[in-house]
Amino acid sequence: WPQQKQSHLQNQHQKMSEIFLYDQIGGPTANAAAILPEIQAADPGEPITVRIHSPGGSVLDGEAILQNLRAHPAGFIAVIDGQAFSMAANIALSADLVRAAPDSWLLFHRTRSYEGGTAMDLARQQRVLDKMDESLLDKLEARLGANNPGREVLDQRLGEEWWIDGKEALALGLADELTAEAALAACKWPRPDTAPAKCLK
Repeated sequence: WPQQKQSHLQNQHQKMSEIFLYDQIGGPTANAAAILPEIQAADPGEPITVRIHSPGGSVLDGEAILQNLRAHPAGFIAVIDGQAFSMAANIALSADLVRAAPDSWLLFHRTRSYEGGTAMDLARQQRVLDKMDESLLDKLEARLGANNPGREVLDQRLGEEWWIDGKEALALGLADELTAEAALAACKWPRPDTAPAKCLK
């Protein structure tokens, strides 16, 4: 019985260091308020494993989650189980280790804002969006290394939307390892109009 109890406690302990982003960033289960307590409860001596299957979402929530993941003493590992679009891909890109299913998909694009306001508000939003795009380009260049085609080319890809599957991500250096085939349909929730045909199969 003591061994069973110890095993149960170990399993609980292991679960504390695994976080699921299986929702829209900012959604009911993947917002900063919901995720931050899980990060704080994680074992400081073990990296947090962040399992990702998300269409992206709120940049503000995503940045708050990301800053706290970066602050974890042992860092974090990103595992892309299906889709890592937009802000979800940005979070994965910042991990110490990225593992992706061969048939998972990442989507990178320029930062978007759906807020309105005065001309002054819009000008301020533009400055913020520009800084976020520059930050994403910095991350991509750092990850790509020798595979970096140049900032101008990357910026063009972001403008067009850059779709990458798990195998391509590994070849480019955006992922470090491949996992087993994904059990989650990568591009069917939701179905972006711009998704490549092979991503929708």
